[in-house]
Amino acid sequence: MEKCYNEYGKFIIHFENICFKMNHCIRRICANGKLFDVEDKRIEILLQGLTAQPILTKFKSLFLTTEHSNDSELSKLVDTFHTNFLKVIEYRNFIAHGTFFYGDPYGNIDKFQIRNPKLNKKGFYDNTNIIDIKSLENLNREVMKLENFIN
Repeated sequence: MEKCYNEYGKFIIHFENICFKMNHCIRRICANGKLFDVEDKRIEILLQGLTAQPILTKFKSLFLTTEHSNDSELSKLVDTFHTNFLKVIEYRNFIAHGTFFYGDPYGNIDKFQIRNPKLNKKGFYDNTNIIDIKSLENLNREVMKLENFIN
């Protein structure tokens, strides 16, 4: 169980750090590198409370306004970052807003269940996934690559 908590905690910490770094990049672009002046504080006020997807969208859009966007290799990297982090956001939202159960119905303690039921036009959708702790470890390695890029 400890390993599960550790991997889940690592995932959340890496996720939030990526969001913080994107926020920081947005502020640097908008304030022309002059962080901590009045304009930067105003930018920070506007960014306050935004969730990951709007921050990601603003990050990419603002990147496209810079001279760095003319570098085709860097632009491809930012596109790849954007695409992959969108997937991470979706995964994070699923596990963060779901109900967490340690183990699976068969007694495997190296797995956990996330239940995130939905109501839709057809009625009730159970939306339960069984996740192997090793897959969460792999996800953390991939998220760390995104974190290293944004750093």
